[in-house]
Amino acid sequence: MTIQTQQGLADAIARLVRRPPDQLANYIASLAVEGGVIGERAELFIIADNVPETIAAVRVGIESLLPMLARAKRRLNGRDVGRRLEYLLDAIESVVLPVNSQAAFSLLVSLFERDGDATEASGEYHDCVARAYTRAADLMAVAAVALPTVEVRVVVERLMSQDDYGMRRVLASMPRG
Repeated sequence: MTIQTQQGLADAIARLVRRPPDQLANYIASLAVEGGVIGERAELFIIADNVPETIAAVRVGIESLLPMLARAKRRLNGRDVGRRLEYLLDAIESVVLPVNSQAAFSLLVSLFERDGDATEASGEYHDCVARAYTRAADLMAVAAVALPTVEVRVVVERLMSQDDYGMRRVLASMPRG
């Protein structure tokens, strides 16, 4: 079985649907204790039914990017940097944004404030990080709709004025009133 295709993914989901819920829960919990990108993503999935806890976990995930990225330069595959950004974006998009635009916007701003570290740690996988920041800008635009225009404009202009790595240029398409 391969999950590299849409059909393979559909087949895998069909197989998993037939599994008992407690077996799936135990497996997901076992992934969470493994640590690393997979463990962190599984942990976010487990707590996703609690928005404040998810917001706090995403904030910790973003704040821990700096030390993780410093280690990534020595040990991790640069692709993991993009993966970590993507799972943080998944949590923001699926859990935080639907119920708290201000918190989602704030988390996304924090993510953009760490773009330099992410870019440096990504190595040859710069494109993975660039895609994540493009997605972050799209999510920021969605969150911004519910916020005061002046506040959004000030934050976006501040971020764009400090674009040392080129990741923030995707914010140029955001409406700024």
